[in-house]
Amino acid sequence: MTDEIHRRISLASTSFGKLSGRVFLCRDLTVRTKIAVYKSICLSILLYSSETWVPYRGHIKTLERFHISCLQKILGLKWWHRIPHTEIRMRAGVDSLEAMIVRKQLRWIGHVSRMPENRLPRQILYGELAEGRRSVGGQRKRYKDCLKANLKKCGIQPM
Repeated sequence: MTDEIHRRISLASTSFGKLSGRVFLCRDLTVRTKIAVYKSICLSILLYSSETWVPYRGHIKTLERFHISCLQKILGLKWWHRIPHTEIRMRAGVDSLEAMIVRKQLRWIGHVSRMPENRLPRQILYGELAEGRRSVGGQRKRYKDCLKANLKKCGIQPM
């Protein structure tokens, strides 16, 4: 998961860098236009296939750090301005990346749960192993665990 997130950040950073001179640092364009380009290109690259991720808190922080640094460059803010992340997101009119990932995951799960029972994604989501147990010690977070936590955050019953 860590390698995938670093790869996604690298690809999004490359696209942001290529667009910086023409779009993000251009004084002729409005902030709204710059944010629209950022959302459509950079965030699409960054969050590609994120509905299947099982991110830990460290992964979310890494993604959020990149997201905020891009927004600061678009808005022309520097670190010494000491503006909180919530204020930066409010000025840009975008959500946090964690909220975007949760929204994408819930949309994907809604799609899978409405599929016919013979479809493979639904069989995998609702399937159980016939035998075997989890190993002793600290367990890796499973997709179902992440999904249940996201459903509880949104006030939806996991059943």
